Amino acid sequence: MFHTGTLFLRLRKRSANIVTFFNVLSLLHTSRSAEKDPSFWIKMQKKNIHKFVRYIYGIPFYRERFDRAGLGPGDITEPEDFLKLPPLTREEYRRWMDEEYRKNPRRYREYLKASTSGSSAEPLILYKYPEDNAVDIANLYRTVLIQPGHRYPLLSGKTMGMMVSESNTRSIIQRLGFFRTRQCLAVRPAEKLYHSFAEFEPDFLYGMKPAILDLAIYMLDNRVKPKKQLYVATIGAILSADERKTIESVFGSHSLFDMYGATEVGNFAHERTGYPHHYEIWHDTHVVNVVDEEGKSVREGTGRILITHLLHHAFPIVNYQLNDYVEIAEENGVPYLVTIAGRENDRILNADGTYFSWLVIDKVTKELPGVLYCQVRQTDYDKLDFYLVSGNGQDHFEETEKLLQDRCEKHFRTNPKKILFHWTNHIPVDMNGKRKLVVSEVSPFV
Repeated sequence: MFHTGTLFLRLRKRSANIVTFFNVLSLLHTSRSAEKDPSFWIKMQKKNIHKFVRYIYGIPFYRERFDRAGLGPGDITEPEDFLKLPPLTREEYRRWMDEEYRKNPRRYREYLKASTSGSSAEPLILYKYPEDNAVDIANLYRTVLIQPGHRYPLLSGKTMGMMVSESNTRSIIQRLGFFRTRQCLAVRPAEKLYHSFAEFEPDFLYGMKPAILDLAIYMLDNRVKPKKQLYVATIGAILSADERKTIESVFGSHSLFDMYGATEVGNFAHERTGYPHHYEIWHDTHVVNVVDEEGKSVREGTGRILITHLLHHAFPIVNYQLNDYVEIAEENGVPYLVTIAGRENDRILNADGTYFSWLVIDKVTKELPGVLYCQVRQTDYDKLDFYLVSGNGQDHFEETEKLLQDRCEKHFRTNPKKILFHWTNHIPVDMNGKRKLVVSEVSPFV
């Protein structure tokens, strides 16, 4: 049901910019309507759920999951109804795509390919329709277009990404000055990131948080400022108060916001500038469910997040485990995210087989005086090395070390750790552009 001819796919790829433009207009209309009446989110979501469920029910992979759960398409009409289906793991999704590819490799040569960063496992190769990709790009544009004091010129604006791949290709439309984009590697040194940024002069800059932060620090150290106002969005990890302050000192207090998403499901939640810790969810394109350890729905509080993308059709993704913990709340009957709390694999292992989760680690490392960011490295079951980057040049070393020592004694008391401190100017990022909070040499989650 979800296959298509090669020639038709080529034609659809060539019209991708036009499709993206009309998607932006449609998605913007939804957002503007929901600003006046929040219940419009729910109305649009239910409409798209109805279409999507009937579509996936015709796909053998999902038909089998429906049958296993004893469900028909009429049984899923609300966001929480997706929890009646089994959660979709990364490995299940990988096996499905691999099996379809092996059946007919030629069929997928014209599909758009993408890859996850591989931060928590082997990178996942994804296959998308041009329309799937157009929705994700449109959501990116929508995120910046709805910001307070909107000043991004949609057609003539320049957007720059600092991500895990590099691309400077330009279509005919881009050569004419429309939808101009550039993407550079987030793992490049800060000096090279700055040269790319200064040369392109984007109106909207987004990328992995470490790359954006390193760029801001470089610009501060070299006393350079952007030549024009722009929006800046971070991806990949929650911003600490000091990180936010550092980036805003370069780009302005009403320029920065955080986005939340993943390669598999695109960008689905975001802050607005000046309003941190309130992530608006794109309810018209996604279903976000949060569950407790027993898999029961959480409407207010913290739990594991499951994502369904309502507008991906090549290999639809339903009830997908991102392995992130988030805090969810509601306003005017519409869910939003308060914070992205941490990753399930952020763990410190103990010799007795137990572990300290991200929740404990967050309590230990949260709001450290004078610390821009830090990393905890576990080299043995009873030993932790704290690598700390000073945030403001002031001497908080003794105060911070005492605070950390006290917190570790309190939160690790069931399995005490020897604590060592290392103050440094920089902590390198991984090849996926991320800077892990926890690196364990005794854990399977390295």
